[in-house]
Amino acid sequence: MHGIKQLLFKSDTGNFHTSWCQGFYFHKKLEYGIWQEKGGPCGIIATVQAFFLKHLLFVQKQKLTGLSLQLKNNCIASAIADILLNAASGNPSGAVNLVVPRGAQGLRANPTPCQPSACQKLTFNSGPDQRRRLLGTLLSSIGSFTEETGAGVVCLVYSVILTKGVEEMRADFDFEVSLINEYGYASQELINTMLVGKSASNCFDGDKVMGPDLTLKGIERQSEIGFLTLFEHYGNFEVGDYLKRPVLPIWVICSESHYSIMFSTNFALAGQMVTPGSRPFDVIYYDELAKQEEDIILTVEPGKYVAGGKRGLDGRTQQEYTVPIDAVLRTKWAKANINWNGRTVIL
Repeated sequence: MHGIKQLLFKSDTGNFHTSWCQGFYFHKKLEYGIWQEKGGPCGIIATVQAFFLKHLLFVQKQKLTGLSLQLKNNCIASAIADILLNAASGNPSGAVNLVVPRGAQGLRANPTPCQPSACQKLTFNSGPDQRRRLLGTLLSSIGSFTEETGAGVVCLVYSVILTKGVEEMRADFDFEVSLINEYGYASQELINTMLVGKSASNCFDGDKVMGPDLTLKGIERQSEIGFLTLFEHYGNFEVGDYLKRPVLPIWVICSESHYSIMFSTNFALAGQMVTPGSRPFDVIYYDELAKQEEDIILTVEPGKYVAGGKRGLDGRTQQEYTVPIDAVLRTKWAKANINWNGRTVIL
């Protein structure tokens, strides 16, 4: 466990905020939605939510309602396995290190986040049955990851770091960073490790050589799960096609220092070319912290956005303040109006 605290907080005495004391448990009304109790762990929860939906919709081929506890646990375990295998792909050994609390600590309420010293590491070496063995262990210990006030979120972070490797993560950084920033949120480097196994500071495709002594590192392969950010709308960040055009129509959204997700049940949307003349289509937006009680169906209307005037089929008028989620979606579908279909706009 050596080096975890330094990588997370640049300090051996740093710690997660108490808001990170939760597992991956579900919304009581929106059956597919993982619940976030307080601010802080949104990046980790949103990424697990995205991989959960991958398995629910496109592997198990289930609908969003009528979900059994067993099915949800299977999809959570599969999501965690995907994330750790992604992290393992960035380590020459290919081994997965799963971190779980010792004894019953992960199965009871914890007022403070679980410390590395209170955990044990289970190693799954690379091989043809690696995923099967990892998934079996995850399912047998799923309560350690799903207990509402347990150590699931923190243990996943520890697992990602030890699977990728402390020094391997540092080697991917452009500059020395902490994986949890001063406001208690996950860094881009940590999110990228979970998505594609590379702890890059950037989201553009490939590396960019800026000079003889500086190379900015980016994303090297198409991700199954996409990523979009409001920072690109502001012009100070670039997301390349490897994340903007993922294998599956599921995107982690970063907006105003908060992570949420957008997805479609239509697999074809991932590879669909959308032009200003394309027909409108729907996506589902889910914010795990917003306490939403029903689906938010957004209709994307290509080519219908008019700044300063009427906007698309819903007739809303553009105000000086741009709805952040709308702006994020336009980084993928330029000039599209985003129709919230009467739902309360989440800022």
